[in-house]
Amino acid sequence: MKGKSKRSKFLSLIEKNPKIIRGVGEGAKILYLGAGAGTTLRFMLELIPHSHVYAVEIAPKPMRKLLSLFKGNERVIPVLEDANHPERYSGIVEKVDMIYQDVAQPNQAEIAIKNARYFLDRGLLIMMCKLKSIDFSAPRSKIVNEVRKELEEEFKIDEIIRLPYHKDHVCFVARRGYDEDSGA
Repeated sequence: MKGKSKRSKFLSLIEKNPKIIRGVGEGAKILYLGAGAGTTLRFMLELIPHSHVYAVEIAPKPMRKLLSLFKGNERVIPVLEDANHPERYSGIVEKVDMIYQDVAQPNQAEIAIKNARYFLDRGLLIMMCKLKSIDFSAPRSKIVNEVRKELEEEFKIDEIIRLPYHKDHVCFVARRGYDEDSGA
């Protein structure tokens, strides 16, 4: 999958640090915000066996491609909706073990927090953060610090990773609902 990591931020992350998803076990429930046409989703299903993914996508055209690609696949639950409004799909999506977010919006951290409050009591957040979508002109470090502060309201940040092949992105890896003293 090496060559494909240039197209997929998820694969680029796994190539850089394969341990990231080690804690996401077989049969995990995943909320994927910004699922697009399903290219990265295919890799995710391969790397996290027996997982079930709620694939949220706002745009109809990529959703049609995703539906075609995963027709009959019971592990994928497509949701045509805006990730800014988790209340709209709260009747479909159950509690999850991981949120994977790849949306290019100025309020990326807010979207992660809103969805975590609905669906992630305890688990992993992997948020691909497109810095230029937040602020085109601000210094990279300023944007990263602002996003970090906002996420720290709900999450314990494990790592912030610069992604190879994706120069305008960083990945926030964070956890929610873990007792910091016990490490559990």
